[in-house]
Amino acid sequence: MQVLDHPVNHVLIQLYRSGADYISDHSDKTIDVVRGSNIVNVSLGAQRNMTLRLKRDKSKATESVSDSQAAASDVNSESVPPPPPPPGPPRQAQRIPLPHNSMFVMGLETNAKWLHGINHDKRPIKSPEELAEGGARISLTFRHIGTFMSKDETRIWGQGARNKSKEKASLVSTDKREAAALIRAFGEENQKSDFDWEASYGNGFDLLHFVE
Repeated sequence: MQVLDHPVNHVLIQLYRSGADYISDHSDKTIDVVRGSNIVNVSLGAQRNMTLRLKRDKSKATESVSDSQAAASDVNSESVPPPPPPPGPPRQAQRIPLPHNSMFVMGLETNAKWLHGINHDKRPIKSPEELAEGGARISLTFRHIGTFMSKDETRIWGQGARNKSKEKASLVSTDKREAAALIRAFGEENQKSDFDWEASYGNGFDLLHFVE
């Protein structure tokens, strides 16, 4: 795409039937997204708002809770339950309108520092743009993916896999321990603004599907 200065080779299509449909605040998982590329969202239909919210680092929140509990236990650990930790400062947030036929470009740095989502919209009064197409919106999210699989889905290679070249493609793994490690990495990326991509994803994973 000319606007991006890099190709895209993957698209995710989502239908929001009305303001009742939403997607919670999250960070996109970037294990397979080519580093240095952008994530692009094209909106068709009714206008909705994209909310960007700064992440609250899980590690810092945990430290704050531990310090508060330790201080409370010094006062009276036997008879008085520790008070809840004091609320932190409100996180910075932005609301970005996504009108029909618009394109929202998000760099991976933004994805690392901010959560994004489409919130419920149950307001009784809306603009004509928000009521277009009966309130339905189609979302097209384009990415440049650097992880690939064979047509029979038995082999995997590329950025997010253990072997980076097609010639050395790995057999798809069903190892539950590997799956658990990848899920933990996904959780950390969703929670930490200082997420270490190399430490979590750099060695690669040979998973295609999670199995129980």
